[in-house]
Amino acid sequence: ARWMAHAPKYDLRRLVHKLAGKSLLLIGAEGDIILPLDQHHEPLVEALRESGHGDLTVETLDTDHVFSSRRIALAHIVINWLNNRCKQPLADG
Repeated sequence: ARWMAHAPKYDLRRLVHKLAGKSLLLIGAEGDIILPLDQHHEPLVEALRESGHGDLTVETLDTDHVFSSRRIALAHIVINWLNNRCKQPLADG
């Protein structure tokens, strides 16, 4: 793939320090042949854990690169994560 020629530019591990203090949800696709888990997702997860990142949620789904067979499951994961991590209480008014 063309992206491999420029892989160092797309290596998110070099930006881990900029993610400190942020809530992160990383979702990988087990059947991804474009960006296989072991080449992209897992190294980033490992780098985040090694950096001591505290608010990290990691999920994988048995599907392809675009989550074509698991889009409803993907939506549920994202919605549940947003509700649990990012939902602000409504102000009394």
